[in-house]
Amino acid sequence: MNLRMHQSTQTLFVLLIACIFTAISLFLVLLGADAYRNSLQSITVNHQIRATLSYTANQIRSADHAENIVVNTVDGQQVLRIHSQEASKTGNTYLYFHNGFLMELFTSDEEPFVPEQGEKITEIKQFSINKNGRLFAISATAFNGNQISVSVCPRAS
Repeated sequence: MNLRMHQSTQTLFVLLIACIFTAISLFLVLLGADAYRNSLQSITVNHQIRATLSYTANQIRSADHAENIVVNTVDGQQVLRIHSQEASKTGNTYLYFHNGFLMELFTSDEEPFVPEQGEKITEIKQFSINKNGRLFAISATAFNGNQISVSVCPRAS
């Protein structure tokens, strides 16, 4: 009887250690998953805001002449308008913030600016662009509140 009690105690002790090990392992996996989720969210937000600024800066830099780039308000909407002239057609590329997205719209000179027709570029919380002389100040805010700004001067200024 004493031997049987000793074996039961040993078995119970081994099962207890296995349960403790399993609980600690599960806790560590959950802790790691939370850290991964936070890192992924931070990377995604960082990418969205940097993609917004990079895309806008590259559009400004790629314009042929600084006088073709204008920041104005169309129908109450702040827009960056880049006028382009190609061999047989002229048009305008509009970059603007609409319904939580940086949007881009290309139209001919005769077509009106309709914000809903634009292509979604990136999702952001806020976007603004200002022109001071030849320098464009672009600012974007992510959904977590991080704000990044960049200043750009057109190549052919």
